[in-house]
Amino acid sequence: MEGHRAFALARGETQLEAGDYRFLERFLDVTKANLFFAHGVLIVEGDAEAILLPTLAKLIGNDLTEHGVSIVNVGGTGLRRFGRIFQRMDQGTPKIGVPVACVADMDVMPDCAPQILGLVEGDDDEKWKSSKRRWKAVRDFGDDAKQREKGLDDQLKRLKVNDGQLVRTFVAEYWTLEYDLARCGLAEQVYLAALLAKNDDPLNEDKKKREDVIAEARIEFATLKSASGGNDEALCSQIFRLFHSNSASKAVAAQYLCELLPEFCEQDDIDAAGFRKLLPAYLVGAIDYVTAQPPQQTPESGSSDGGPMSDAEALIPEITDDDIDWVCSLMGLDAFDEPRRAYLKCRTTVDVSACPGSGKTTLIVAKLAILAKKWPHRTKGICVLSHTNVAREQIEHRLGRTVVGQRLLSYPHFIDTIHGFVNRFLSLPWLYSNGYPSPTIDDDVTTAYRRGVLGNKDYWSVQSFLTKSTMTLTICEFANAI
Repeated sequence: MEGHRAFALARGETQLEAGDYRFLERFLDVTKANLFFAHGVLIVEGDAEAILLPTLAKLIGNDLTEHGVSIVNVGGTGLRRFGRIFQRMDQGTPKIGVPVACVADMDVMPDCAPQILGLVEGDDDEKWKSSKRRWKAVRDFGDDAKQREKGLDDQLKRLKVNDGQLVRTFVAEYWTLEYDLARCGLAEQVYLAALLAKNDDPLNEDKKKREDVIAEARIEFATLKSASGGNDEALCSQIFRLFHSNSASKAVAAQYLCELLPEFCEQDDIDAAGFRKLLPAYLVGAIDYVTAQPPQQTPESGSSDGGPMSDAEALIPEITDDDIDWVCSLMGLDAFDEPRRAYLKCRTTVDVSACPGSGKTTLIVAKLAILAKKWPHRTKGICVLSHTNVAREQIEHRLGRTVVGQRLLSYPHFIDTIHGFVNRFLSLPWLYSNGYPSPTIDDDVTTAYRRGVLGNKDYWSVQSFLTKSTMTLTICEFANAI
């Protein structure tokens, strides 16, 4: 869905190939399904990018949350397969207006790196000629500078071959995330983060102090920089060696970088424009691309301040401080602080980002209770969707404990999982309308229910019968369905 338009994902409607559908059935789980609800999508290859990009974006003035951008970590598999979800097959049809940036490594080492990483023992090592090696260096792309430039350009084009419509690939200028960050101006910060990651267990166990590890790392970095003699490729390869040898976790180092970089900017008085200059161009380009649209309206900047009212605002009752005090009393809650009150009053699109256990579900239930109390419409309702049955049941349970909340548990309102919504309002109606008799969505809930109804004796009897008998099943595919 985008705006008021639905885009089918059936075969023939997108540029996904047959193998892509099988791949996505395996890997498109709830951790990646947020791409269907985003205003912009960053598809990345690893945990480090997924952890670090929100901090980098905020430091250059492009907050991903404010722009409704989702990060999808595909773990190094299927980067371009996920991108093709957003590409329509028929070039004449409207395009999905969601910018998608695929962030990829160049995966080409500088020529000095293989020896530094211990992959070869010199320029004449026979391993350079091995057909089994899976790494590439610059020298593999030609015998002279001109040939190498062309070879690297061809490599870049291959990585971008599936770009089209609003899907674009942004490729590291040199090698990989950590190396490029170091090479472009953050070498010391990357080294500090790597040393902190290497000492993560002692730090968490209070056997070492953070400031001591940082002080030691600064001395080591200065020594390393001096020894490199101004050779940035050698220096940054030495830094990357910490990750290559598994001494430092990339994901943990990214977490430490998220702490170090804001401190670095504050201490050195570096503003957003200045920090941009210290980042690899491909990361800045990807962030700028997916945040090019105006930020989503927030409680502070929405049209409730006198601007034109959207359709959603016209439908949703206004929530006041008195309403919030009422729901706190009803649910036995402490008074909400200003950020939570701002969320409750918001009548436009807003994202809530917080850690587990911080009260997100409580806040949603409180807002739903207020809306239930003030809801004026008899044929228009509130749709509440969750990723899991656990979240749905928790919301229903909490609402069911209040008289006003019980109003949301029946028509015209709807509370269920995303799968439940699709099954009830899309899959089953389509099956009925196409003549399939008594269709059933065979999911885990159905299976558990059947198992609960049958006693052990009946269950195993049926199981044995089905194993020995031949059954004919009619399986339908939703081709040209919706």
